[in-house]
Amino acid sequence: GRGDGVAGRDARGHTARAGVRRFRAARKLPFVIKGGVRAHAARQGRDLGADGVIVGSPGGETIDFAMPVLQALPAVRRECPNLPILVDSGFRRGADVLKALALGANGVGIATLLVVACAGGGRDGVRAMVEALQEELARTMSITGCRSVDAIDASILHRVDLTKSAT
Repeated sequence: GRGDGVAGRDARGHTARAGVRRFRAARKLPFVIKGGVRAHAARQGRDLGADGVIVGSPGGETIDFAMPVLQALPAVRRECPNLPILVDSGFRRGADVLKALALGANGVGIATLLVVACAGGGRDGVRAMVEALQEELARTMSITGCRSVDAIDASILHRVDLTKSAT
């Protein structure tokens, strides 16, 4: 029933899509939609008029069987080649940022890092965290031969096929 907190027709399906379309049509601001880790969800967001999508799995990094964001990202990029894609969920280091950019992300969310840094050190903690993240990204870019963010692409990554058995 309504108001019982259980997802039903009002939380899914055509009713939700129609509501998103109405919301999108009524706003002039850029509209970004979170599509989880599935390429088809990103495509649906694009088809509903999203100006960008967020690929992420809130809390998913704590579930050992959840689809990793970095694994999902290439399929989302193929599905939405011209749409800005942001990623979040579990990014903690500059090397993580580099991998996301190499796999097709346009930006990386670091909200958890910001919250922890703010809680631990306030403004100075946030500043120190951002500087450390930038330094690690710059160092990782240097090691991989990327002179600018625009030079980051998938060719710098070594991929391991985990579906094949090691013999």
